Amino acid sequence: MLDIELLFFPLSATLRTAFDIAPRGILQVMAKLNESEPLAASDSRFVDSAAARSSPFRKKLFLKLGYDLESGNFLPPEQGSKHLLFYGHVGCGKSTELRHLCTELKNPERYWVVQVDLLKMLDPNNVRYCDVWLAVAQRLLEEAEKTPEIKIADVALKRLFNWFKEIIKTNEYVREVAAELKTEVEAGYQIPLLASLLTKFTASFRLGNTRREVVREVVNNNFGEFIGALNQVLISLEAELKRTGNGKLPLVWIDGCDRFRGDDWRRFFIDEGNQITQAKCVTIYTAPLALKHHGRPLAQFDSVVLPMVKLQDFDSRAKLEPAYRMMREFLLKRCHFSMFDDVVTLDKLIAYSGGNLRDALRLLRLCCESVDQLPMTSQTVEDAAYQLAAEFRGWLTVEHYGLLAECDLNPNMGQGDVINQLIEQGVLLEYNTGAWRQAHPVLHKLKPFLAALELRRQQGAPAHG
Repeated sequence: MLDIELLFFPLSATLRTAFDIAPRGILQVMAKLNESEPLAASDSRFVDSAAARSSPFRKKLFLKLGYDLESGNFLPPEQGSKHLLFYGHVGCGKSTELRHLCTELKNPERYWVVQVDLLKMLDPNNVRYCDVWLAVAQRLLEEAEKTPEIKIADVALKRLFNWFKEIIKTNEYVREVAAELKTEVEAGYQIPLLASLLTKFTASFRLGNTRREVVREVVNNNFGEFIGALNQVLISLEAELKRTGNGKLPLVWIDGCDRFRGDDWRRFFIDEGNQITQAKCVTIYTAPLALKHHGRPLAQFDSVVLPMVKLQDFDSRAKLEPAYRMMREFLLKRCHFSMFDDVVTLDKLIAYSGGNLRDALRLLRLCCESVDQLPMTSQTVEDAAYQLAAEFRGWLTVEHYGLLAECDLNPNMGQGDVINQLIEQGVLLEYNTGAWRQAHPVLHKLKPFLAALELRRQQGAPAHG
């Protein structure tokens, strides 16, 4: 059985307890595994990964938002407006990290923080900028309603209400969306009513039918007035936060943008970038790493990269023990250490993940699905790695294998549409905020990749390191 004391010496009582209460059986582990669900800020399974990522990303993000963690000083962005992209591979932990970062930013002396979870509010497979900003307005009003001492100015609420009244007149489908609220609409323009109206509209965007497109078109055609009304609400909200001691500025973090389909994130951030940055507030967006390399200017946005967990020194190829310790803790808070026969087995799973937290959990799930008898062995991990590689193999082409092999041998290759696609799909992993790339380790289980790698070597491609 894996010797937990040797892996984490000295072992704190808290950590020991976390390991001891981890699930001990296959079904128990699988019932708790949810690779796509970010951890709440208070979740005991959270592991501090900052040191293992080889980049002071937290300090960078705080400073860009006007907060110096060391001194505690806060100087908000000029004019109260900034739009910041939080880049990272899908599955590298962006949403979980943001939850923890926002607990520090949420403070009467700093920000009043509102989370907008687009995966729950909208259809992530079909999103437009108007959908997102109606969802933002809905969440802002819902949170304001929970803080009764905040009294947004009637003139601001009335302008937003009048925008609704005007677009409701313009189209039958739009009238149907608001029909159930007719009595309330006639009653006045209070926050609960406006939040209800926004909820009805965002709910309509989740429906894949003609109504969604018609409602969306009407909102788009009147978006300028909507964003003007929302900005007036934001100005009033900022004044109320200061008056009531609830914060200096509202901060909105929009989670789920990194899960948009390729066409949707290109449209949202690149084609519609000017529209979405008209909102006068501080906003953080989770963003796909492929956007960073797309080649189009994004001058209206600031950015921070959440790098991958770096498991090895890429020059010496030496294993980085602090990163492995962090990954062991990450996994052993989800499955009891007695489920592994040896630390070599656990470390093999970690190595095959490439430092991608979600892929580490996917491999753990595949191990649970394929193991005949506990404890898990090296062969269990090898089988799981092959299964994960097979999921990638379903869409990889000869061109993809060639480029992946080239990147493995020449990790500083430039950009290109196909390389961006490989990054977006998670088979080409970036480290050191993009200074180094490598093919996902499980691809070494696939014969076409190994053949492409050998061909590149025979052609004289330089090996890294």
